[in-house]
Amino acid sequence: MIWMASSIHRKLKIALTSKEQAADAFRALDEGLPADWKRQLVKQERKAMKEREGNPEAMDVYEIQLASAPIMKSIELAMLSVSPSMASS
Repeated sequence: MIWMASSIHRKLKIALTSKEQAADAFRALDEGLPADWKRQLVKQERKAMKEREGNPEAMDVYEIQLASAPIMKSIELAMLSVSPSMASS
């Protein structure tokens, strides 16, 4: 039981540290946005929240597009094509 308490305590400390790091990253991102862009985003958010019950597509404003990271094999192939001498090693 004592091990469980120390494990939970350790996980709590990690979670709190991670929360602070995320908050710092958000603040840096927020401070880096131009004021007019920030106003436009707030306007879009308010509109989406207002229309979400009648029009679920209004929530599409929260959709983000993330490019997937290259897989390891494609990285290796790219490295081999750039430097043929690496293929012999």
